[in-house]
Amino acid sequence: MLVTEQVDAMRAMGTDPSRKLVTPRVLAGILMLPLLTALNDFIGLLGGCVASVFTLRLNAVEFWTRAINALDFADIMQGTMKPLVYGLFLRPSAATKG
Repeated sequence: MLVTEQVDAMRAMGTDPSRKLVTPRVLAGILMLPLLTALNDFIGLLGGCVASVFTLRLNAVEFWTRAINALDFADIMQGTMKPLVYGLFLRPSAATKG
């Protein structure tokens, strides 16, 4: 957008380019990275379940019981806060580079 002078045109029209261009990307990163992380965690657990059922001959119910018992509240909070912070920091740097 800098090459085709669209940012200069936005400034000439009186709109704030960072508000129109950066803010949606920051919000998208903050909202979507935790959801993608949760999805990837679930897919990883599913893969672990399949691997444990076929290689360790562990019952699927036993796997999920052990997985849930192994979860700690601190692990859940850390797994939720990291994507929020990464979403906040990744999108503005990508948006300001053009």
